Amino acid sequence: MTHTQYKEFEELMASYADLPRTRVLWKKKKEQENTLNTEQQDLIYSKAYAQWTKEEDQKLIELYSKGETIEELCKIFARNKGAIKSRIKKISQ
Repeated sequence: MTHTQYKEFEELMASYADLPRTRVLWKKKKEQENTLNTEQQDLIYSKAYAQWTKEEDQKLIELYSKGETIEELCKIFARNKGAIKSRIKKISQ
């Protein structure tokens, strides 16, 4: 192994030594982002986790049948994409 190769190896090993610390920092950052996203989503999707009414079901199917996009339906019903998609799937069965 040449001197240059050895130096590169040492640098690589040093970067791996910080890997556990980096993972912890990355996880904390992701948790903070998720917390912010959850708080923001609560403001945007105010009806999240609320039970769907029969009227909402009818309106959802009507608008979806007319070609309304999922994004627009999210705004109309104050719910996220997953909620809209799963409700359409459930009603369609």
